[in-house]
Amino acid sequence: MSRSVLLGVVLFALLSACRGGVVQSGDPLEAMAKRFESAPAMPLLGPGPYPVGSSNLEAVLPAGPIVDYLKGARFEGRPRYLNELLKHPASALQFDARLPTSPTRVIGIFEGQPLPVVLYAFYPTSAANTRADYAFPYADTADNVLPRMQSATEKPIFAADKAQYPLIVYSPGYDAHCLWDADHMKVLAAQGYIVACVFYGGGRADWMGNLGMRPIVLRQAIDYLLDHPDYRAAIDRNRIGISGSSFGGYTVLSVLGGQRRHDLPSMADERVKAGFATVPAFDRTEYFLAYGLGEIQ
Repeated sequence: MSRSVLLGVVLFALLSACRGGVVQSGDPLEAMAKRFESAPAMPLLGPGPYPVGSSNLEAVLPAGPIVDYLKGARFEGRPRYLNELLKHPASALQFDARLPTSPTRVIGIFEGQPLPVVLYAFYPTSAANTRADYAFPYADTADNVLPRMQSATEKPIFAADKAQYPLIVYSPGYDAHCLWDADHMKVLAAQGYIVACVFYGGGRADWMGNLGMRPIVLRQAIDYLLDHPDYRAAIDRNRIGISGSSFGGYTVLSVLGGQRRHDLPSMADERVKAGFATVPAFDRTEYFLAYGLGEIQ
């Protein structure tokens, strides 16, 4: 089954609504919408068979609002970011993204410089895993509990030794962060997926900078996880998917091959076999070319 069909259930409804409720004959989106007419309905997920474990994200309390660090908000001309709060930075999932220099400066202020990026991961674990849950010190969100979280010195305990699991990398929306989405990522991990979420810290760049930066960071987050000594052997490289909402949905569509505006290059990643974009930002005057989404295979 093609990637376009796998993301089509939600996207078809959005495409159909983009012109007052219908996709008109001759519209550039008509052909793409027809590709989704036979997309299979997906049943709701019930409780999964696995308990869920999580990577280390233990944090210290800052002097200012902790949400500013989750979102990368700027203060007195300097961006705050989550990496400054990590109690055990060597044990957390984090890397420096490599952002290119572009002639049109679409990457923003971090163009040509390393950009710190923090992730967390949920994964199917064993019932023998008795590690304690960790409540991240920010409760004004959907779910701030990291179940059976690894300590500073512990490695992941997967459900079965030498087993491989499909990977899903999630992208939150603009000015959002990963704790808003932790609840449904736990549901996926309980079904047998390794699920990672990227704290983009989008407040560190402007809107245009996020357009250019996010698909690059998502691809490099996949690189990082596939090369990580604790995860590379546990990931099934033939079953990699991405998911995201709103601006994160734009990020997903970009990495699936959507052709973007503003002379931004293609970010298509052939390693990604499935994508799911909910309420994606894809206004055709700002995000994608008129036929840009038709490039998704």
